[in-house]
Amino acid sequence: MHRPAPTHAKHCCSLPSPCKECFLVSFARGGSWRPPPCPLAMGNTKWADAGQASAIAGRRRERLIPRSGPPVRSECLDGKRGETGSPHQLEGKTMKAVMYTNRRADRILQFTSDFPDVDWAVVWSPEEFENGVADADLVVLSNRICTPELGAALARGRTDRLRWVHFSSAGIERGVNMGLPRDIPVTTSARAKAPVCAEHAMMLLLASSRRIWEIRENQQRHYWARNELNFTMRSIEGQTLVLVGLGGIGAEVARKAKSFDMRVVAVTRGAAPTPDVDDTVPRRRMCEAFADADAVIVATASDPSSFRLIGSDAFAAMKETAYFINIARGEIVGESALISALRAGQIAGAALDVAEDEPLDPKSPLWDMENVIITPHVSAAGSTNDYFRLRALFAENLNRFRAGRPLDNLYHFDDGRALPATN
Repeated sequence: MHRPAPTHAKHCCSLPSPCKECFLVSFARGGSWRPPPCPLAMGNTKWADAGQASAIAGRRRERLIPRSGPPVRSECLDGKRGETGSPHQLEGKTMKAVMYTNRRADRILQFTSDFPDVDWAVVWSPEEFENGVADADLVVLSNRICTPELGAALARGRTDRLRWVHFSSAGIERGVNMGLPRDIPVTTSARAKAPVCAEHAMMLLLASSRRIWEIRENQQRHYWARNELNFTMRSIEGQTLVLVGLGGIGAEVARKAKSFDMRVVAVTRGAAPTPDVDDTVPRRRMCEAFADADAVIVATASDPSSFRLIGSDAFAAMKETAYFINIARGEIVGESALISALRAGQIAGAALDVAEDEPLDPKSPLWDMENVIITPHVSAAGSTNDYFRLRALFAENLNRFRAGRPLDNLYHFDDGRALPATN
């Protein structure tokens, strides 16, 4: 069914609550809540029934959302239009992409229908990957499937035709370790899952400060512990949160923390301050920042510079009433140092979504500590919007790649950061 797109004068960008597609394209360009020209006004595109709706900006509004199959349009930052549905030839050949996944239900497989002008080859093993990458221009994969075997297959199978490697994940440390090529652009999907990861971080912070383990224990005992909990619970209003890392996830944690009226200090390697951060400090002053923290949330990338970044000296600097939360990677924290700090009462508790070795050893003492909350690396789970952000980021970079422009979220091997495009 074809429906005419709304006229530009009436499209959703003039309304307090932008449509999902308009918001997500703006998100791909840096997360602005005020979107640029709406893709709904960009021409003839096939739209789904108006019965499809999405809740944006806190309330439900009726919006026209593109079907997954038709071409995805996006606009380049210089104001020129790009369209993934237009024919594209690379060195005289149709652009070929190899996608490697080990999950039949992986939502990233929807790229094959959302970008139909790309010649997709989906593979399911390192052997299939080695054969498929021989004539590929682009490789799409995720961090979780990167192994030494896959790295060896990539090294053996790739040719000079390979021009771009894109990760559907934010972290790519396993990819770096397996031996990614350094002579072509490597991009990540940083920021795509930032909202839900930040939500999980705030859940862990609130669960810790509100003593959720005591609440659950008393519930199981059928005991109304109002008097006791009045003296152990704590509000996070006015408290100081120290964020380690100010990338996409860290910036989103900061934004959510400010809604709870927290003071936010970021430990960063040089990221620009955001309106939601009260102060930034370099890594060399991390322990100083930890000394003032009522809570610490780790959201930095895993790379050689962050390996065991947080150890016994950092925990010794923290208040006995402070909580420690890690939603990044387990190897950033010295696990034995954390266990020692918890046993010694140097900190009030910890909430961990990651472990140094995953899955966490069933014999680890962390399982049985009452002031430790453990979730099994699920901070990015549960979002109904993350695929749309993944798609918007990929569409933007596909346009940039075809136009020969700098790619967004380009990974820098020298310092392990994926940085936004500057133009």
